[in-house]
Amino acid sequence: LYQRSTFQSMQNLLARVMRMLDGRGSIIPKDLRDQAKLIASHQREIAARFDAFLRCPLSIERMRIHGDLHLGQILYTGRDFAIIDFEGEPARPLSERRLKRTALRDVAGMLRSFHYAALTSTIQQLRTGALGDFDFAGMEPWATFWRTWSSWAFLKGYLEAAGHAAFIPKSDNELKILLDAFVMDKAIYELGYELNNRPDWLLIPLLSISQLLGLESDTEHLIVPKPGIHESPRA
Repeated sequence: LYQRSTFQSMQNLLARVMRMLDGRGSIIPKDLRDQAKLIASHQREIAARFDAFLRCPLSIERMRIHGDLHLGQILYTGRDFAIIDFEGEPARPLSERRLKRTALRDVAGMLRSFHYAALTSTIQQLRTGALGDFDFAGMEPWATFWRTWSSWAFLKGYLEAAGHAAFIPKSDNELKILLDAFVMDKAIYELGYELNNRPDWLLIPLLSISQLLGLESDTEHLIVPKPGIHESPRA
């Protein structure tokens, strides 16, 4: 029942965000419209990640999780780290946030956070001119490099610390299927969030989804958002 309910939630979110993407074309920055159309044309491939989750036999136990874990929720005290804000994703209904879920949801949130941190930092440096003659197309591969290795280090450390805990999948294949589905679901959620709140930051979830699908992204003509329009995106 949990698996079916989660799958249905993923499908509903995808359908809702795709409708938003189609109906709000006028608010999407011009240099991102082709990328948005590319993502919309691959809705079936996105849904395939959720279909795989539905078909996967689950060996894990559910538990209470943070629900909105990202780098901005982790504070360094000087000696240790403190995690804050356990109310879950604010855009999701309270009934959904109270459910016991798989701990890999929080792992997916952290993996997506590394992507936001890398691209946000790159954009901010470009906006201030700190990177000289470099443009986004020239710096994006370096941001991807940092995000890839940071994500790998985090996931490796997490799995080593968790060991054979009941919330860790028993096989690599199950782990991959779950992370593929949860990371994609999180990216779709972010796409809807940016459409509603910060259209100038749509390039981050759009590029993320393109990379998750293995699509080629044209960054040659992307324009870095001007300062002062919106606050920095959540890490």
